[in-house]
Amino acid sequence: MRLDGFRFRYLGPFGSEGVAVEGLVPGLNVLADHNERGKSSLLRGLQLFLLQGHTSWGKRGHPVKRDDGATTGEIDFTHDGTAYRLIKTYQRGKDAQLIDRSTGAVLAKKGEADERMAAIMGTIDKARGPSGLLWIEQGQSMDAVQDDDRLVASKVETEMSVLVGGDRARDYLARTEAALGELLTATGRPRVGGPLKAAEDALVRIEADLLDAERRRDQTRQIGRELDRARSALAALQAQDDTDADVRIAAVRDELDAALTARAHWETAKAVQQRLQAETERANDRLTRHLDHVRAYDDAAAGMADENAAIASHEARRNELKAQQSRIDADLRELRQEQARQVEREAAKARANRLQERQIALEQLQARLSSLDTTLAARTEQIQARDALPEIDRDGLDQLGALEATIDRLDRALSGVEVTLRLDLLPGAQAEIDGKPIISGSVTLDATTVLTLPGAGYIRLDAPEADALKIQRETARSDIEARLHTIGVADYAAAADAVRRRVDIASDLESLEREIARIAPQGRDRLIDHQQVLERDIAALETKLNDAEPDDCATDPDRVATDIAQQSAQRIVTEEALQDVSGKLEGARARLDAHRRAMAALPADVALDARGARQSELAASAATAQARLETAQSDLERLTDSVRTDPDILKASLNRLIQVRDNRAAELEELQRRVVELQARRSGVLDRSDPDTEANALMEQRDTLRETIKRHRQRAGALSLLRDTLTEAQLRLQAEYTAPVRRELAPLLARVIDGADLSLSETLGPQGLLRNGRDDTLDRLSGGTREQIAILTRLAFARLLARGGQPCPVILDDALVHADDDRRARMFDVLTYVGSGEDPLQLLYLSCHERAARELGGHRLRFDSWPEN
Repeated sequence: MRLDGFRFRYLGPFGSEGVAVEGLVPGLNVLADHNERGKSSLLRGLQLFLLQGHTSWGKRGHPVKRDDGATTGEIDFTHDGTAYRLIKTYQRGKDAQLIDRSTGAVLAKKGEADERMAAIMGTIDKARGPSGLLWIEQGQSMDAVQDDDRLVASKVETEMSVLVGGDRARDYLARTEAALGELLTATGRPRVGGPLKAAEDALVRIEADLLDAERRRDQTRQIGRELDRARSALAALQAQDDTDADVRIAAVRDELDAALTARAHWETAKAVQQRLQAETERANDRLTRHLDHVRAYDDAAAGMADENAAIASHEARRNELKAQQSRIDADLRELRQEQARQVEREAAKARANRLQERQIALEQLQARLSSLDTTLAARTEQIQARDALPEIDRDGLDQLGALEATIDRLDRALSGVEVTLRLDLLPGAQAEIDGKPIISGSVTLDATTVLTLPGAGYIRLDAPEADALKIQRETARSDIEARLHTIGVADYAAAADAVRRRVDIASDLESLEREIARIAPQGRDRLIDHQQVLERDIAALETKLNDAEPDDCATDPDRVATDIAQQSAQRIVTEEALQDVSGKLEGARARLDAHRRAMAALPADVALDARGARQSELAASAATAQARLETAQSDLERLTDSVRTDPDILKASLNRLIQVRDNRAAELEELQRRVVELQARRSGVLDRSDPDTEANALMEQRDTLRETIKRHRQRAGALSLLRDTLTEAQLRLQAEYTAPVRRELAPLLARVIDGADLSLSETLGPQGLLRNGRDDTLDRLSGGTREQIAILTRLAFARLLARGGQPCPVILDDALVHADDDRRARMFDVLTYVGSGEDPLQLLYLSCHERAARELGGHRLRFDSWPEN
């Protein structure tokens, strides 16, 4: 994206005259002006218009919001080779348009325009876009390195989400952790209330219940075999060396394979038995459904006959009620016509009363119009008198007074410049000052007096300070004369009189305007309109009264009302009876339709001519399925005796033999103890009952729970692996794109800080500055250095985004306030470098330091107006 120009009105300090900044170039653009000029407001305006929808201000808009007009703006920019113009209006008349500048076509409006801009700016998922990273507001240039080095990474995350997986990867990771959290706690233990913990608790309970049954079963059926095996194993271990362990292991494995094969045959037979059981149940269900359908068919046929008889009865009763209702309606029409004639007679009386009211209102209105015309004439006279006065106000009068005071001050100053002469007149010679004759002696001249010598000439005081005062006095007099001539008065007193008379006339006009507003708040035309309406109403009422026909056949209104009430009540009774019959009729028809639909929904084989054959067929199918099921059950019972040996016991024996090979001495001791224990247990429990049935049922439940726990633990393992894989992938991708960022940053940093290299954390935030063999953390650096690192890091991100096909302008608002002269010059070199070349970044540098900005170079911008017209 590249900015080409922008214009705003009623934004921050810019009012109706607006502001326009045109002609931005692809490289470095510089806009330098004094404080309070509105540069920061321009950045906030760009954030508001490019990143915020047109229906709300958001946090960006409130600092520049105004109440004296609707905030309006246009932004010209180029994106992917297309020239656009974005037009938005906030507050009153909210609107948004996105226009193709090359064709003038409107590409989107209102909400659609906001969505198009969100796609262009990359703010669809996160309404931040480039403003948090590449657009640095005044006083925020050090945000990237304050306290938390994750701040830069979090701000660049939106622009570089494709590289790190973005929201989709985080969503997968969150969903995986949520699923894992249902099974395990953070420490890896089963979560209380979760499915794994519930299965384990149930297994503990089942195993507790099974414990006694297993002991009794093992004691009555397995203790003997285990004792024989233990004795044989003990003897074999005592007689043989460790090499015999492999032979025994192979033998147990063969026994285990045989047991597993037998168990597989039994499970296959069990599956066949269960399948045939389901087929038998389905065959019986089909036969049962067929019999149910036959009964439903017979019930529907009987119901249809009953409902047809009911429909005929209800239709006859409905016709009778409709005829009665028609007679009542005719009587009611005649009564209501009589009642309408009575209402018309009352209406004639009301019109006569309204006619009298309208005539009184018309007389009052005509009196108001007369008073209004008198007041308007007086206002016209005052306006004419005001227009005849000279055009001067209080400010002009004060300026004339100031000039008069200046002339007086200059006269006093001139009179203070004086010199004393010794005058000796010859006999017959004359002299005078200001027309008054003088005699020989001392004569005092000031800058305002002239000594006249008739027939000889004049003597004036020649003083440089007096000449300057005279020039000022003449200038003031000329200014007064010009102003008096322009105003059209002779002197200051006439001007003061004109101002006084204007003030008096203005006061009179205010009183007249209040009187006019009292008489006609909505204007004289509204009074005229009201008068015309009253005149039309009066004429219409008189016409209606004159056209009314006399009615001498008056009837008693109470009698008519009573008759209407009686007939209406009778009609309501008839209507209710009719509705009741109609409801019963509709109900009978609905039930008839229901019976028909029920019969139509039944299979065709339930009809009288087909039901017998279908029933025989279904019964034969059920019998065949039952016979096959009995055969499968016999096969299952036969195979059950071959799976008495538990494969788990053989697995335990195999593990035991492997342990014997590793620790023969310990195994011999354990076998000797086991032989003694088994002998004692067998002799103590031989008289107890056989718990086979109870033990087998509990074992099946235990095995089921173990499989459930196994599946849950396998799922937890898979989820843990998926979580770790996703986390590792994100970290690996972050490490992969840290290198490009450092490559972009290295030449920029080297130009500003000699021999320095910046280390980045895994979150892309600046971590430390490497120079002269020392690694300094950011909190140990000066404010100026941290500010420069933050700006250089942003420029590196901007170049990386541009190379990735996502260019965006960089905006810096007084971002180098902490730099010394040397560092500022070096930073200016960096800004010039990144804003030049074959693929330059577009930069907009805003500054109130005009002298320093002149050292930056670049394309200079200026403020222009953008008035409403």
